[in-house]
Amino acid sequence: MRSSRFQSLWTLITLLSLSEPLAAQRTILWKVSKPGNAHVSYLLGTFHTLGESFIDSFPVIKDRLLSSDLYVSEALADPQAIIRDINARPESDTLRIMVSAQQLEQIKEIYHKSSLDIFKLTPAELTEQLVVFYFQYGCHPASLADKYTSDEYLQQIVHQYNKPAFYFETDSMQEKLLRDQTTMMDWKYFKKRVGYLLQMYKMKPTAAVCKPEWSYLAFDIDYDFDKACKDKVVVENRNDAWMNQLPALLDQHNCFVDVGMQHLRNRCGLIMQLKAQGYLVEPMPM
Repeated sequence: MRSSRFQSLWTLITLLSLSEPLAAQRTILWKVSKPGNAHVSYLLGTFHTLGESFIDSFPVIKDRLLSSDLYVSEALADPQAIIRDINARPESDTLRIMVSAQQLEQIKEIYHKSSLDIFKLTPAELTEQLVVFYFQYGCHPASLADKYTSDEYLQQIVHQYNKPAFYFETDSMQEKLLRDQTTMMDWKYFKKRVGYLLQMYKMKPTAAVCKPEWSYLAFDIDYDFDKACKDKVVVENRNDAWMNQLPALLDQHNCFVDVGMQHLRNRCGLIMQLKAQGYLVEPMPM
């Protein structure tokens, strides 16, 4: 089981944002250039439950990454450090108290490939991961064979080829944001939700549940460039902060920019903000 401290939150945001009527865009990769500047960069919108099998199935992604001289992403992905941090916590009996014996066995089965100690997870982490893991188990089972998430895999390639990297945010910045966004997900909240979440795993995958991931896999994405962003804290404010740094990077390097898909959509997205600053942002065929 792949794990990321912030993967659950960003994936949930992506799922919610893509659960709308979709119109064909047919790409997740965009070419960025600026008149009078020789540098050419690429902008990739990722879906965080997918892994290396998805990336490898579209060679243009790795091609454009290797053609760049600077990799740019949200934050450094270090799943092993995250697992070590979580497993170093003291164990709690609260999960055993909050769920039935049958529910506990089902949770153990869901986590059976993970090295995470479920009795050391917070209720917010359990709630989010149970949603995200369903999309791996049910909506795109091929991803279960993957060792990395898309972002982790791209960073592995960057490390392998000794490419320099730039990250918009530190672990502490993302950890604070995640903590602020999940304060209401306490054990009382988890107890109310756990029955429904576990029932999902007994359901046959349907378009009603899996449409966000299936639409992404088909590159059937409506970027809604004429609409306002719906999440000011997690999406809009972060996009604005990144735009304080991104233009200078694009002007000085051939960049490969890897961010969650939601950061490319809507008027506040990086695509529209770059266009407003005079950049040409063109869809790339997959």
